[in-house]
Amino acid sequence: MNKMIIEGNKKLTGEIKISGAKNSAVALVPAALLSDEGAIIENIPNISDISALKDILNLLGAKIEETMVYWQSKQRILSIKKYQK
Repeated sequence: MNKMIIEGNKKLTGEIKISGAKNSAVALVPAALLSDEGAIIENIPNISDISALKDILNLLGAKIEETMVYWQSKQRILSIKKYQK
């Protein structure tokens, strides 16, 4: 398995493109809550697991907004942020 070692006391920023199975999205949605700034995940598959996960995280206080984009192809986008007290 490949690994990435980050050295230094610098803030990580940027974008990554994940390709793969629908199951990867189920892991990415809760992982986005680890970011203090939130995350935007594009091209989320329209599966019941994501809908259920979105409902559960909303009940737990996460702020998850969903939009559909119809440009070239239909794309589901989630904007995920931690609950702010």
